[in-house]
Amino acid sequence: MKRFLSCYRSYGRLLAVVVIGSVLSAVLETLFPMVVRHILDVILPSGDLEALLRSALGLLGLYVLCLLLTFLVYDCGRNMGARIEHDLRCDLFAHVEGLSFSFFDRVHTGRLVSTVISDISEIGDLVFQLPNLALVCTITMVGSAFFMFRLNWQLACLVLVVLALKTADTIWLNRRMKKTFFRAREKMGSLSTVCAESFSAIRVIQAFGSENSLFRHFEGASKKLCQAQQRTNLLEAYLMSTILFFTNLNNLVIIAAGSYFIIHGAMAVADLVVFLMYLMLFIRPIMQLTVLTERYQRSMAGFRRYAELMDQQAEIVDRPGAVEAEGIEGRLEFRRVSFSYPGSDTMILKDFNLTVAPGETVAIVGATGVGKSSIANLILRFYDVSAGSIVLDGRDIRDYTLASLRQAVGIVQQEVFLFARSIRDNIALGDETAPDEALREAAKKADAAAFIEALPEGYDSYVGERGVLLSGGQKQRLAIARMFLKNPPVLILDEATSSLDNETELRIQQALTALSAKRTTLIIAHRLATIRQADRIVVLTGEGIAEEGSHEALMAKKGAYYDLYRAQFSSKA
Repeated sequence: MKRFLSCYRSYGRLLAVVVIGSVLSAVLETLFPMVVRHILDVILPSGDLEALLRSALGLLGLYVLCLLLTFLVYDCGRNMGARIEHDLRCDLFAHVEGLSFSFFDRVHTGRLVSTVISDISEIGDLVFQLPNLALVCTITMVGSAFFMFRLNWQLACLVLVVLALKTADTIWLNRRMKKTFFRAREKMGSLSTVCAESFSAIRVIQAFGSENSLFRHFEGASKKLCQAQQRTNLLEAYLMSTILFFTNLNNLVIIAAGSYFIIHGAMAVADLVVFLMYLMLFIRPIMQLTVLTERYQRSMAGFRRYAELMDQQAEIVDRPGAVEAEGIEGRLEFRRVSFSYPGSDTMILKDFNLTVAPGETVAIVGATGVGKSSIANLILRFYDVSAGSIVLDGRDIRDYTLASLRQAVGIVQQEVFLFARSIRDNIALGDETAPDEALREAAKKADAAAFIEALPEGYDSYVGERGVLLSGGQKQRLAIARMFLKNPPVLILDEATSSLDNETELRIQQALTALSAKRTTLIIAHRLATIRQADRIVVLTGEGIAEEGSHEALMAKKGAYYDLYRAQFSSKA
């Protein structure tokens, strides 16, 4: 709760308006019945129409004032809730963005989306209702109880006994609702995961004709959510029905006991009417607090999920005293590097050693699963080494700030991801201020300018979700254009030309060779034809580096590389 209340810290003025306005409107609410009592007890018996008119106009004025206060409270309160909701959502998004790859390896995207959108929406609603209803209900109930005791303390005691029974019932119910709402939130997150995963893979699903299987999976997740919601609905139904029952029971007590007191001259009829008004005023906050209790449990279940995410700590962070990676020449060294993915006991790399000189182009080849792409992940510190160190220009990469290290390294990955924006936005990823001239030059070097300019809207053309409106080769060239624009001292090409036809691939290879002339370039390759011009080729196996050298030297050696090369090209033949 302390953490939740800290959300108000930046909105003291709006909170003050809500608090003061709520207090004033609640005080006015408790005064209305006493004005009515004055009319019934004093003005009506006297027959003074002028006094009746003054009292009626005065009561109308109080109603208008209460209306204005309520409008101000709700407008400021809702705006405060929306702003706090925005702050929480942005804070959570920024926090999750900075978490390590190992976190995303084990957490479903759908659950994250559900928390960022649905859970925080629930929190925003509670932010306003909590101070407003808590104050209004407290003042109204205390004021109503005070005046009921003034009117007839015996009748007030009878009423409060019935209300005490309802309060005890609500406390018991509140504990049950807390658990059921949390379970319902969990099931909602699971369903969001299934939806997000399914819609993002819809082409694969349709290609394999797996719609029915997927639907059954979705139906199962939806059914679990439905069952959780039915349990919450059962408790809510019990809650609302018991409220109605206890309200009617109170009316019965008042009518029976009040009639008894009137018959025995212990209470006036006007006092009974006003007592009923105060009872209605007293019961309304109970109903509001009951709804607030339900809203509180629902919202706090979402807030706990928000807090759990905010408490997640990034495993890959800047070391104390980390320096900026500036003026990088590109000397890259792997010193006895061993690595296994978090949660796995399998060592992908074991005592791996490799040195890449500034400006040298080194290609790493080998069978699937020997750790080629893991090397790229380690250089960018998507993961940290399990043992050993990676050194860039004589300094452990962990001693550079993450942001500057990743700015110094450019990567074109095997799987191209394009955002559902324009071509311009996708090329300028990471450098939104890049001038058009630089952007066009990058596209030209990546052999992408021709197809971009042929599109109706050119660089402003929309690429669709994940670039679905472009061909595989076009997407790959946009990814390469990003790297040309970034122009880093260290390049990593993880199957960078895998989706290009032979003619385009040749042009891209020529451009990459020119770009790599004064830069350290690491090529992760399966297609051996793309690396023949590399300064050095490293053959990686599960046991480490099997051999290394130029293409000609390795072919003459007729070792592991020779076997890989012959196997690949004989299979194509």
